[in-house]
Amino acid sequence: MATESQVSIVKAYARLKGLRNNISDREYWAPRILVDDFNRALDDLNAGGFDLSDFTIASNDLEIPAMLGEGSRTARSSVLKSRIDAVLVYFEVQGGQTPARVGFEAPRSRS
Repeated sequence: MATESQVSIVKAYARLKGLRNNISDREYWAPRILVDDFNRALDDLNAGGFDLSDFTIASNDLEIPAMLGEGSRTARSSVLKSRIDAVLVYFEVQGGQTPARVGFEAPRSRS
């Protein structure tokens, strides 16, 4: 039986894959909800012992698209896609590209 931590990691990985597969190549700006979901997935992975803080889309990475007006900060789709790809590649490289029980495997941060 999977532990709560393992289930959380699987769910975060599934969200990352789902996000990556559904970000439109036609849209210059990513909807803010996708940016927030990406950061939540990283938070879940960080809580599981992975140190992925370097990949987070921080508030200073967000921009205000002129068409959306003040207060509508979001990220370019290309930035979000590149961060998701970076996280997924991180796990592939760290895991030696071998099949893992939860879809990826990487060393845990030492606290």
